[in-house]
Amino acid sequence: METAYGWDHARQNCLRFKRQYHERDTQTRTFAKLDLDTVFLLIEQAPPVAHAMKVELRGKMNREHWSLVASLHRGGRGDADRPPDEQLHFNLSFKAVTYHVRCRERSNETAYVFDITKG
Repeated sequence: METAYGWDHARQNCLRFKRQYHERDTQTRTFAKLDLDTVFLLIEQAPPVAHAMKVELRGKMNREHWSLVASLHRGGRGDADRPPDEQLHFNLSFKAVTYHVRCRERSNETAYVFDITKG
């Protein structure tokens, strides 16, 4: 059966999925426990400014194995090219690239995607 938005292959391609809170996060938010459907919905509802990256990411998730390597959190480890991101985000990893899905929190403790980058 086809899932919402044509994510059926993405579900099958998911290798690892972390549901935990960021280890340094002391505040619990209702959206922090991502499940596959929530990841798909957040990406699908990304704004027009992120449309090209959304289409690229959805296609990649449907064609290749991927993992959610960091659930919604602020901060993180950063890397040589950039410091930890204090904006709410989650990370999806493929064999050769990681996508950084940046979110904002709404007043009703839900989140929405406003930017998708890869690096």
